[in-house]
Amino acid sequence: MLSLQVRNTAFLFGGNLDEGLHRFPHITVNLENMKSSDPLTVLPNSPGFFQQRSISSTKDQIFVLSGFGTNNILRMNATTQDYQFETIRYTPLREDAVWYIAPSQVWVEQLNRIYFFGGTQSLNGTIENLDSIWYINL
Repeated sequence: MLSLQVRNTAFLFGGNLDEGLHRFPHITVNLENMKSSDPLTVLPNSPGFFQQRSISSTKDQIFVLSGFGTNNILRMNATTQDYQFETIRYTPLREDAVWYIAPSQVWVEQLNRIYFFGGTQSLNGTIENLDSIWYINL
């Protein structure tokens, strides 16, 4: 499970609803009155994901990496919960590899960038830890 806070709202992203559905469900919790979204919200048409994901946020956007294609990141508007997938031009993944464990990520407000640290890739059943640091401009 992944979680983060954007303004007065906590976002809790979970795993699959069941083994047959590889969707990306989440719950929001209003931190002023502790009321949660009900029922569980599932991002429509969301693809499956691999192992561990990583998450970060700006003041109004949420970013989730892993499982949405090797060079895609999910960008979600924290207010409207609309989302889109964006292509990342550079990742340290080898050709044909996928994220097995996504790198840690943090938004640096002064530079308006998300920095990514480490991660683990999977290529033809071989797991390899990465020690790279890279970023995307927002």
